[in-house]
Amino acid sequence: MEAASPNSRSKDRISDLPDEILLKILSHLDIWEVVRTAEVSRRWRYAWKSVPKVNITSSTWNRYPGKEKFLAFLNFVDRLLICRDNTSIHRFSVDVPNYYKATDSMRESIYTWIYALLQRNIQEIFLQLNNARSLDFDFPKELFRSKSLKRLELVMTNKALTWIYFPESMCLPQLKSMCLPQLKSLCLRSITITNIDSANELFKSCPGLETLVLSNIDVHVEDDEQNFVINNALLQHLEIKNIWYLNFYEDSIVNPKPIQLDVPGLKKFIYEDSVVRENCCFINDSSSLVTADITMILNDTYDENGHGDKVDEDPVLYSNVSEAKKEEFSKRMLKFLRALHCVKELKLSPGFFEVLSRSPNLLDNPPLQFDNLRYLKMELWLTRGCLDVITHLLKISPNVESIYITSKECGLENFNGVWEPELSQPCMLSHLKFIEIGAIQGNDNELKLLGLLLKNAVALEDVKLYFHSNPCSTDQRRRESEFIKKLKALPRASSSINTSFVNPSYQ
Repeated sequence: MEAASPNSRSKDRISDLPDEILLKILSHLDIWEVVRTAEVSRRWRYAWKSVPKVNITSSTWNRYPGKEKFLAFLNFVDRLLICRDNTSIHRFSVDVPNYYKATDSMRESIYTWIYALLQRNIQEIFLQLNNARSLDFDFPKELFRSKSLKRLELVMTNKALTWIYFPESMCLPQLKSMCLPQLKSLCLRSITITNIDSANELFKSCPGLETLVLSNIDVHVEDDEQNFVINNALLQHLEIKNIWYLNFYEDSIVNPKPIQLDVPGLKKFIYEDSVVRENCCFINDSSSLVTADITMILNDTYDENGHGDKVDEDPVLYSNVSEAKKEEFSKRMLKFLRALHCVKELKLSPGFFEVLSRSPNLLDNPPLQFDNLRYLKMELWLTRGCLDVITHLLKISPNVESIYITSKECGLENFNGVWEPELSQPCMLSHLKFIEIGAIQGNDNELKLLGLLLKNAVALEDVKLYFHSNPCSTDQRRRESEFIKKLKALPRASSSINTSFVNPSYQ
């Protein structure tokens, strides 16, 4: 008898896979590739009808050439869901291609997808629309009343082209006789919200919501008294980045009152905004917070096609701010910082330190303490003012265990003169065990900061320094070599420190 070839044995092994494992493997492929597996084996002919995760990416819509590409893509997805069997869908992810004339066909197709998914107990929906021009989209109420949907993510690549409408009557009294929404995660990125009141009602009407992401959002408001009111007792993860408010009648930027946060169970808070505007206001106690990641920038220029990317700034920009504005911004940042006093992990941006450094006399009035803080991460320009703010922050964080610093180039000269700040008590850094500094330039300001830490951290075990990885000149290599020699000569409170240097250019 003739021996079977290796290829045939391989095909036999694949064909013998249990259905559950086969469908799990296929769930990681683009749906076009899944449909093509019907040609591999007779047993696989209808596997595409049952995959628990449906991924529709550019690999699908690139298969359609010519002017009718977009309509052919919509038709393919429509038929895919209509012809599918009745098995449940765990996740549906679709990347809708660029189309600059978003006709009724696109809107009707999206509605068709949503209703087909709800009939199949969908748990997660990811919908990305690329440059869908002039598309006004009303979310159906049934989507948020679903007994199965747990995660919804909507992404637009150009928020100026698409307006989103949420259901206006989602209040809980209307839902008491029905199953309450099961939605646990809602992510909205680069969209325009036309009715802020309906959005607020939605947040409140999803009692099981644990994660909410609002990133690069344009909001139509009628006056400066309107803003987001996020009222949810079970919310644990909140991310707010770059919210812009547009006057509905005048089509101009407005600065409304702060975002109201009534989230007593919040554990992680990520926030990015401009110091120029009023920020968030915690209505209740924020003692449940564990992690806070705060990015503040000075730039307040609206970009209708932006995607919420961080703006490159430098301390020179902050030095041009008037004295009155410096004090105003500092008070605003301190108020914001006080709301985070219970966190265990805190990350702050350069703008935060630069604003506070402009009015250092405000830091002690009234006193502030971070007794729970264990992990402190900072991106900053090591100017004299920022070093003073760091020193103060260390004084009020007596239990910090790990410090991570990214040193950013500031374009300013090292400050001259003696700078030897003293921590108020010898035990202030008694719990500090780990220090990491990234993008080391090898300048004196970095050396002064390390000198302060080494001198006071009696329990310090590890110091890791990452040097700037860009190609360096001979002068830069010499400066780094001298920096390491000076660092090794600094006095240390701990006798067992493991110091490692990563990417030093002089080697």
